[in-house]
Amino acid sequence: MKICTVPECGKAAKRPLCEMHTARRRRTGAAGAAGYLVDPTRTVAERIYPRLVMAGDSPEWDCWEWTGALRTGYGAVRIGKRLHYVHRWVYEDMIHPIPEGLLLDHLCLNRICANPYHLDPVTDAENKRRGGHWHGERHAA
Repeated sequence: MKICTVPECGKAAKRPLCEMHTARRRRTGAAGAAGYLVDPTRTVAERIYPRLVMAGDSPEWDCWEWTGALRTGYGAVRIGKRLHYVHRWVYEDMIHPIPEGLLLDHLCLNRICANPYHLDPVTDAENKRRGGHWHGERHAA
């Protein structure tokens, strides 16, 4: 039996390509490595900011909604081998690092919003006390 011609594959093949690489070539037009190709010349900011869409005309007051991948309802992006939440990355990029032991509360209650003016660093207890995240309204303070 033949071996797949894709470098480092080594699987058995009836034709030049194994079943997996044949299916990939049919699906994508290329039989090479799978996954998204990350352009090494692009910075993280060049990957994140174009995917933020402002919901209105005011950069301070309106949400900056993430149009990319989501993880548990929050915008997410892979940087290297780690997954990062977009709102946390934008906050640290534009405002300052998030203090140790604090998390970011979305004041707008919109999980896909990454506007740093809508984020408030608070303790977990304060975030739970404020509540309202699942049904879109805050408890009376």
